[in-house]
Amino acid sequence: FEQAVGAESWDLILCDVSLPGYDGDRALRFVRERNPDIPFLFVSGEIGEDRAIEMMRLGATDYVLKHRLTALSPAVRRALREAGARRQEATAKAELQHLRDIINTSPMIAFSWDMSPSGRIRYVSESVRQLGYASEQLLDRVFRFHELVHPDDLTRVRQEVQSHLASGVRSFSQMYRVRDADGSWHTMDDRTTIRRSTNGEVVGLDGVLLDVTDRWRAEEQVRMHREQLAALYRLANGDIRDERGLIDAALK
Repeated sequence: FEQAVGAESWDLILCDVSLPGYDGDRALRFVRERNPDIPFLFVSGEIGEDRAIEMMRLGATDYVLKHRLTALSPAVRRALREAGARRQEATAKAELQHLRDIINTSPMIAFSWDMSPSGRIRYVSESVRQLGYASEQLLDRVFRFHELVHPDDLTRVRQEVQSHLASGVRSFSQMYRVRDADGSWHTMDDRTTIRRSTNGEVVGLDGVLLDVTDRWRAEEQVRMHREQLAALYRLANGDIRDERGLIDAALK
């Protein structure tokens, strides 16, 4: 038995409680030490209630009495079905953890919150530590996300969100500043998906934040240089008067 179990992969094991030179308890323990998920059913002529409870405690999937073998087929189908469901659940959990690992080590900050008066965040990825926060801090009941948004951006951000929610769009993007744990401000690119119920009611928001501070500063610098060069061009053509400060700034 032990050699056969160790040599191949089995979908299900049927075992008697009493075996010549072996026993069901030993067989069950051997299997569970190596494969805790394989369905293991006892088929026995006699098994008392206390023994049956003990077998189930040790990890047996089910047991069927030999004088009631009509119950064997349904028990086998049920055991295989439940084992398949457990495998699917384990696969889904592994895939979910894999996605979380990717997000937690990426520059993106994933978030999710339900639409409620409290505005409480229900999930934030561990990658929020790049702003100096632990995810547990932002999941605290007393925390409100708007407390991190720059006061000069807050009204616009709220108005844009309300407009998008009312328009019926599925997703939207925003740009605003967020304060890190040290008090510095970061320009964030926010890509949000709206979660709706079957009747179209908004029930939550999911999305990602990406710190684009360096890019924004570079683009702002380019924009300023373009404006200064355009002003110099107009100056050279006599459209505006000479401004020493403008020239000095453009030549830096």
